[in-house]
Amino acid sequence: MQRNCQTATGHRGRQRQVRKRTSTESFPIVLSARTALTGGPRFFYADLVVLRHWYGASTMEHCTGTQLQDPTPQDPAPWRAPALLPRRITGTRVVLRYWEELDAAEMLAALETNRESFLPWLPWTVTHNRTVEQCLTAIALQQEKRERIEPPPDDFTLGIFERESGRVIGGTGLHRVNASAHEAEIGYWVRADRRRQGLCSDAVALLISWAFISVEHGGWGLRRLHIRCAGANISSRMVPEKLKLPQEAVLTKERWVPSIGWDDTIVWGVLRDSWDTDRHCIRS
Repeated sequence: MQRNCQTATGHRGRQRQVRKRTSTESFPIVLSARTALTGGPRFFYADLVVLRHWYGASTMEHCTGTQLQDPTPQDPAPWRAPALLPRRITGTRVVLRYWEELDAAEMLAALETNRESFLPWLPWTVTHNRTVEQCLTAIALQQEKRERIEPPPDDFTLGIFERESGRVIGGTGLHRVNASAHEAEIGYWVRADRRRQGLCSDAVALLISWAFISVEHGGWGLRRLHIRCAGANISSRMVPEKLKLPQEAVLTKERWVPSIGWDDTIVWGVLRDSWDTDRHCIRS
């Protein structure tokens, strides 16, 4: 085997020849052992560390076809809301966007279709937003929360609007944003006269895609989303079940529901890598 040598000067000034390893040389000890045991050249992480130390990273990767990565992941930077907040997204049947002052009367009308039907799950629908003025105040507070600088915003409330007519269907949003985990909770409600039409499922699927789309492409750049609801809230449960979101937990008797008592909380979650943002569904 041809030897490649280079001249080096020792600490006493004498020159000596130093053998230079090349990518044409094999790794006799590790490679032969792995070949004998596994029927082929296979490497474990400890082997690769030693090889990179002996031969250098580029030579090792060339000969083994293996890229050596640091086993210790770096802490991610906390998620921050995009400098330019995404404004709206349009689906086949619904549009998601922020509530505006001009929507106050429509918001009130949507809640007035049957306020009692929101109980006991959404008590705010009975105690708040009972006049146009109160709806205007709520819309102004939502805008203030999402546009604040410090502390960073962690709540983005959206309206669900029918694409064809522009009428209010309900509301949704990204809530309780966990910046360190790049995660948010999805909530939703639909006016009484537009339920059982699949509109809420359409809106939530669209919101999931929007949340997972990168900031550079007009999305929120989140990594994970979850939905929580009471076990007895059948209508709310139907949304994540229809979208086939993985059920992650059942928290037994975790919440108190007025007129019902202690009830379970069911949690569904979805990761960005498992969601198809083009088709708005779980990847098959």
